[in-house]
Amino acid sequence: MNITVPQDEAVTLNCKAAVATSNHIGFVLPENTMDNGQRPQLAVEWFKENELVQTSSQGDPHAHRILLPDGSLFFLGAIRGRDDGVYWCVATNNYGFVRSRNATLHVACK
Repeated sequence: MNITVPQDEAVTLNCKAAVATSNHIGFVLPENTMDNGQRPQLAVEWFKENELVQTSSQGDPHAHRILLPDGSLFFLGAIRGRDDGVYWCVATNNYGFVRSRNATLHVACK
């Protein structure tokens, strides 16, 4: 969803992706592809304006963006001009990928 946040405030963009066993939003997996009754893990990446978003978990210790374990993108403090834009996430596993809808982040002056 679109969000407006004041400059230097923390904000989280959520990415909800789930592996499905039937034709549903997300991945479609045959029943016999599950190991020990568990569904395959998803890898989540975030994009802004067609560019991969660099996060602290990707080796940039100075990044103010963090990829959370649930796939959400957390900004320690949103920066006007740098963080404004259109974002989306892509969830991937061995069976394919799914792309989220766009969400616009607008950073407002205090």
